[in-house]
Amino acid sequence: MRAQERWVEIEEELLNYLDRLTLKPENRRKITVALNSYWVNFQPLKKSATNMAIKTRNEPRSLERKELVNHMNKIGNISRYNKVQILKNYNRGEANLNTLKTATENLKGVKNAQKNYFRKYIITNLGLNNSNEKVKKILNNYNKYPNYINNHMSKANTLKALKNERVRLKNSAKMLPVDEKRNKRIENIKNANDVAQLNSNISNAYVAIVRKEISNMVLQSGVKANINTGQINSLQKGEEVRAKLMNAIERKRIKNLHLFKMQ
Repeated sequence: MRAQERWVEIEEELLNYLDRLTLKPENRRKITVALNSYWVNFQPLKKSATNMAIKTRNEPRSLERKELVNHMNKIGNISRYNKVQILKNYNRGEANLNTLKTATENLKGVKNAQKNYFRKYIITNLGLNNSNEKVKKILNNYNKYPNYINNHMSKANTLKALKNERVRLKNSAKMLPVDEKRNKRIENIKNANDVAQLNSNISNAYVAIVRKEISNMVLQSGVKANINTGQINSLQKGEEVRAKLMNAIERKRIKNLHLFKMQ
């Protein structure tokens, strides 16, 4: 159309050009009225004729496109990404209006099924409470960006893992003296590093108790044993030292009993 427009220079050529264009009657009338005026500038006039023809030609598809957009909005819960993809398919002529309307409806059905699955996975499978703010955030983010379901599921699994770690850490610390600071840290764990630090903290607390127990055993038994409680750096090491001390205590008891019998 633009190529033909460039060759229009005189009134007769413009009239012939108008005959070849798809124009609404009112638009053709506007051009011919302007053509009959006292002074005519062909350049803007022929451009206006071409623009009107392009608009008339594209109008049915524009109306269909608007209908498709309204249909998607009416259905609701269609992500921006999917809306863009559906409109791109329409613009490229890959499918007609009715086909894309049906695809939109099917997409909503699939998305609803996926949404129900995701919600069930979080609440039933993982046992997370949907009143928890972090769980609410994951569910809301899924509603906004459903195409990133793997990312949302990964975050949900992390929440579940941290929940399990809180239970385990609380159980591990049950035999220790109450420590509100440690309990608060357990409630606020956010990652594997927090868990590792608390594991170390709890282990060190138990090691400190074992060291004190062994020191008391040495003092109460009066056994002269080469025991350095400072070298006890794990529960396993503590039990090894305790066993060594118990053997020394037993040897002393037997020795004292033998001496008593000789008297």
